[in-house]
Amino acid sequence: MLNTTLGYIEKDGKYLMLHRTKKKNDINHEKWIGIGGKMETGESVLSCMQRECKEETGYDWHDPKLRAIITFNFQKKENDPLFSELMFLFTGHEISGQQKECDEGELVWIPKEEIANLPLWEGDHLFFEQLEKDQELFYMRLDYIGDRLIFASYNEKTILKKEGKEKNMNESQQFIQLIERLIECDPIEAIGLGGSRATNLADAHSDYDLYIYLNQDLPLAEREQVFEGLFQIIEYDNQFWEREDDGIFLDGIPIDILYRNIEDFDKALETTLLYHQAQNAYTTCLWNNLKNTKILFDRHGKLKKLQTKYNISYPIQLKENIIQRHRALLFDGLPNYADQLKKALLRNDMPAINHRAAAFAETYFDLLFALNETSHPGEKRMMNETQKLENVPEHFVEDLTSLFQHLFIDPNQAIKDLEQLKTQMKKLLNE
Repeated sequence: MLNTTLGYIEKDGKYLMLHRTKKKNDINHEKWIGIGGKMETGESVLSCMQRECKEETGYDWHDPKLRAIITFNFQKKENDPLFSELMFLFTGHEISGQQKECDEGELVWIPKEEIANLPLWEGDHLFFEQLEKDQELFYMRLDYIGDRLIFASYNEKTILKKEGKEKNMNESQQFIQLIERLIECDPIEAIGLGGSRATNLADAHSDYDLYIYLNQDLPLAEREQVFEGLFQIIEYDNQFWEREDDGIFLDGIPIDILYRNIEDFDKALETTLLYHQAQNAYTTCLWNNLKNTKILFDRHGKLKKLQTKYNISYPIQLKENIIQRHRALLFDGLPNYADQLKKALLRNDMPAINHRAAAFAETYFDLLFALNETSHPGEKRMMNETQKLENVPEHFVEDLTSLFQHLFIDPNQAIKDLEQLKTQMKKLLNE
């Protein structure tokens, strides 16, 4: 059994993460992990952690604390030989020295609330969850076949178990064929995978979010040829949001194929991140999408260059612009969503209530992500995502829940809920 160390240095609510991009034949390629490595003969666990930290980051680490002992069991494919690793997991705060460039990848300080959105090993999500709530030494076992976690235990209690022969959700044969065919199309500059499949959180109900970056148009006739024999059904050129083809593979897995001109995509990001232009909602969603895209093909390295270009801290001017715009939209401007929603409630205008409540909510959440200097992860599970943020209004979950519950059954209470949300948000903004 191989013995290794893994460490996460914490500072200002962030962990120092290593994006593994530089080594060839790296099992961790394109994933985000901590720092660490193999123990040398005769070396103690603690001295290994401190040596690896110095070699990879340039820092002297003074207070590494052992938090977990994790057993990894790994098979590349079903029925392949079993490889086992015993990993000692450390966290700590006290470092000195200057950060240096790492020859294994890029070192980045990542806010804790953004780590779950990175391309991690599936089991890493489990031990990060325990690190946040368990201050005692804990034990885990994580069994993998390829990238797929098939078993996990915490302090010898099973917390996840899948059949070893269960279909790997990352290896749809039609999806693999699709990628192979798309790579042969000259107009395609890059291909990226987004959503839960890019972050190893896919389940039996997960679809594919595939982003095709073009240098010129990919004609319909060529797409039809590429897609032939792969789909039960396919719809071409849906343009409800972005331009996309939507289909269901022969094996029943849905896919959204979105087409973007790579130069236009860059300009859109520049507008937000370099020129700090706020939008009515979802201001930084494209940025979050880019950061969490798993690159499957990159003909000239342009998509990777975009990820590097926009691997930046949250722009303070953008934060201020979003706060100013959304504060006016929510409460202070003429008109504002809160007042419009009150009018709709008093009129019992149900379509207008629904419309204004949705506009209010999406603006409210966009403001919270900006206030916390966190890129917007998208429209799903917003209540859960904002609960991970540090700077939020008091009792905002209870207040929002109350508002949603009363919108169509108790207009007077819904108006009181709006006033409470306004009071708490302004209190937070004025602190």
